[in-house]
Amino acid sequence: MILAAYFRGKVSVETEKIFGSMAAVGLGYKKIRHLLPADIEVACRNSSISSTISGPAKSVEAFVVDLKKQGTFAKEVACSNIAYHSRYIADMGPKLLDLLSDLIKNPKKRSEKWLSTSVPQSKWDLEESQYSSAQYHTNNLLNPVLFEDTFAMIPNHALTIEIAPHGLLQAIIKKSKSKAIHIPLTQRGNPDNTQFFLTALGKIFINGLDLSIKNIYPPIFTFGQNTRDLMLPKSIQIMTLRPQNVLKAAKENDGFIDVTFYKEIVGGKCPPEILNLNSRERELVLGTEYAGITKTGQRVMGIVRYGGLSTQISSDEFFTFPVPNHWTLEEAATIPMAYLTIYWAFFFRISIRPKKSILIHSAADELGIAAIRVALAYDLNVFLTVDCPQKKRFLMKLFPELKEDQIGSCSDMSFEGMIKDKTQNLGVQYVFNTLTNDKVSASTRCLGLNGKLLQMSKFDMIENNPLGLGIFLNEIEFMAVEIDAVFREDSEDKQNLIKLFCQDIQKGIIQPIPSTVFNASDVNEAFDYYDSIDHMGKVLLKIRDNPNDQISLPIPITLRFSAQKGASYIVFGGLDGFGIEFTDWLVNRGAEKLVVSSLR
Repeated sequence: MILAAYFRGKVSVETEKIFGSMAAVGLGYKKIRHLLPADIEVACRNSSISSTISGPAKSVEAFVVDLKKQGTFAKEVACSNIAYHSRYIADMGPKLLDLLSDLIKNPKKRSEKWLSTSVPQSKWDLEESQYSSAQYHTNNLLNPVLFEDTFAMIPNHALTIEIAPHGLLQAIIKKSKSKAIHIPLTQRGNPDNTQFFLTALGKIFINGLDLSIKNIYPPIFTFGQNTRDLMLPKSIQIMTLRPQNVLKAAKENDGFIDVTFYKEIVGGKCPPEILNLNSRERELVLGTEYAGITKTGQRVMGIVRYGGLSTQISSDEFFTFPVPNHWTLEEAATIPMAYLTIYWAFFFRISIRPKKSILIHSAADELGIAAIRVALAYDLNVFLTVDCPQKKRFLMKLFPELKEDQIGSCSDMSFEGMIKDKTQNLGVQYVFNTLTNDKVSASTRCLGLNGKLLQMSKFDMIENNPLGLGIFLNEIEFMAVEIDAVFREDSEDKQNLIKLFCQDIQKGIIQPIPSTVFNASDVNEAFDYYDSIDHMGKVLLKIRDNPNDQISLPIPITLRFSAQKGASYIVFGGLDGFGIEFTDWLVNRGAEKLVVSSLR
């Protein structure tokens, strides 16, 4: 690949070509293509709001000036005055093809997971698109780059790793996949790219990929044959751990578990409330919601602070509720977290009042549906956003009293115009916000005088993203909603929340949320569905076919290290930050005898 990159540069320099230029433009392909002069082309379809154009230098420069006058972002980019990915470099093709054909004698066939940004999806099945061949790499240089088309196939919570001389795609991916995590391995101009690379490996590991880093270290010589072996490389001292095959027997109780909180963990973002748990509690952090049967045979539903993704749960006495006779366990599992969150937000973070208006984002998910039901029951004028037409039809069928012209899109920021139009620029009193990045600011602009925004998404707070202060001149209030706060206090609000929740179950205001159920063995499929655009309502994991079964359904597990009873473990460098954490990790896994030393 290094030689292939060299040959691209070689033909770029040696081939006769026009004096060209390229520019980044703040418009997507669908909009920019109708505005382009005849001699300029779209070189890269970056996203729905970003493109890169290519053409003669004078034409690109003039077009950039025109766009700026119209208020559109446009900026020429460094390209050595070569109009890449356009018709102007066609003469490079034959030269590059000849050089690469001599280099790539036996091209490798692509993996089934391969997604191309230089070949349209309609041509992926063609023979010439199946291999990492000279033809493919030549096509990559000459033709437009289809980032937007390919990024649409990547899950929203994906972890992307960029292998390139520079992390060029970082800004593009952040805009098109705001919930994704993007990690470049190198950075142009960094004085210590070795450190940058190792830091990137650490970020990859933190976000869930187990790397075999032994390949970047010198050979290791092992002495001894038992679990207390010491591994002594030339420049580092660590200990070897040999996991024991320890499996826990199937436990009793519980029928259905919600996957939402679990998804926040595996999606790459660690919710801040986890930082408040001790190290042993963090071992059991996954899952907060359940419905099942107690040892005495009572059907219950509830929420727990952690450890809900389990075949057996130690319930919280305050947040365990009997399941009404007319609900199944499946229906009951959709209730506690969604509705308790909505009631905490609506009645304790703010105090909603009848006849006021509210904008509810992402209205077809579990929180959105619960928010709609409560808002309608308390006589609010409801505006909604969804990300596709089928979800709009789904909500109109579920709630016939909704007004179709008050349901907008959250795929872009057009909802801001809908609110201004439908409220005669007065805005709404409340916004229930689950959106991120620029859509947070757009949502605040939907508020009227003394409006209140309920911020449900933690993403922008974790990322410490900025929010303009100008909107606060309208005396609005911005409130973060964190249901975990209820666990941390024993207050009158907590008692009143539970009382109101139970009362509205009796009144029939609280109703089950439509759900899609997966067997526990299909947990990966459940997460894929949760991330897909088809996801509506709740996503549940079924733990038992019959609630009274003693044995749970098969559940995929990962073998976990367990310390050998009676063994001694030596931790070199155990008094620094990592060493202390590692020692704590050993203790949590049963280590009883530890020798901890400092490297100094």
